[in-house]
Amino acid sequence: MSAAQRKRLRIDICNAIKKKDLKRIQSLTEGKSREFLENCLNENVGRIPLVEACKKQFYNIAEYLVSLGADPLVHSRNTYSVLGKAPLTALRIAIEKVGAQKIANPNRATGPFKLVKMLVEEGHVDFETFERSWKSGQNNIDKDECDDMMSLGGLSYEPLLFIPCKHSNLGMVKYLCEHGASVDDANDGGLTCLMLPSFFRSPDSAKIFKYLVRQGLSVDAVTPRGRTALHFAVDAGNLFLVQLLTAAGAKMIPDKDGNHPLLKAAQNNTESKIYKHLLEYVDDRKMKENAILLSAASNLLFRCSYYNILKLKKALKCSQSFNEKGESELDPNPAYDSLRLGDFQTGGLPRAAIMQCFIVRERILGQAHMDVRYKLLDFIDSELEDGFNPRNNEITRYALTLCQR
Repeated sequence: MSAAQRKRLRIDICNAIKKKDLKRIQSLTEGKSREFLENCLNENVGRIPLVEACKKQFYNIAEYLVSLGADPLVHSRNTYSVLGKAPLTALRIAIEKVGAQKIANPNRATGPFKLVKMLVEEGHVDFETFERSWKSGQNNIDKDECDDMMSLGGLSYEPLLFIPCKHSNLGMVKYLCEHGASVDDANDGGLTCLMLPSFFRSPDSAKIFKYLVRQGLSVDAVTPRGRTALHFAVDAGNLFLVQLLTAAGAKMIPDKDGNHPLLKAAQNNTESKIYKHLLEYVDDRKMKENAILLSAASNLLFRCSYYNILKLKKALKCSQSFNEKGESELDPNPAYDSLRLGDFQTGGLPRAAIMQCFIVRERILGQAHMDVRYKLLDFIDSELEDGFNPRNNEITRYALTLCQR
């Protein structure tokens, strides 16, 4: 039969679904070959009958369509979106409908979970093949025939396991894993479940975290940029997840941009519980000292007070790693008023103290670190508000040179 006939039948089935008319659907499909029905029900164009049935939670119709060969993982190419939304499959919709509803006994399915169970088991869902097809780009989408010509790059990929993690539904997480979903699956940004801090904020989510780790999900998995779950937890200010990760033995790994979780926490909010927790967690003496120095420098740059100057002086005095570097042998940087590390007198306060902050940050983070450059530019911008000052010529040239590298 022709494509036009398949389209006509698909439209008629969708119209019958609107009316919850199972008998009409049975009449429409009676006498049609299995091959024809599978092609008709699983074409990724327009409305997909099984998707429409699951949107309305019409269990009997969905079950009948699956018996005809409807695939719970097929999605319409019209679900591609410049907004980056994940594709709507029948199974995704059904899992979302379950939400946070607890699953006491998977063998006695009731409510929305009954639909999920039917789709997975009667639809013989193959999670591994589906996830692999996305990763390899073999999703059978004809890019040249998209009806609205939207960019396919706008479609976001999100593993189905992410949905129950988002809702802190341990029962659903276990069910999907037991039926083939992999805890290692990542979204199109390379993020695993553990790298999404919004998923882990409650006692129920802690149970999911521990289950995923027991199933083999590494707390030290990295994105293409070298970021770990600990990086994301620190950036989000999620102490709960930070504590879960450190309890599981997460490593302090710098990413490809040189960002270290502890050092990032020291710069973000040095009074935060995350910074204090990580400072206690790390064993490396040099790393601890660097974090304390960055903390003191960040506080001083945020608020230049006598108290914060004293804190930076104390941190420098206690830093064995800095004292071992032979600072007297290093050439002073003209951009920092040619001050040596620890010199708070030359040029007078508070400028000398601010220059000490820049020296500390550059020694610890490195010239190439973006935060080093941004803080210099912030200082120059604030100085310009008070008018031209020739003392800032060197530091301005230096900052611009760093930004052009």
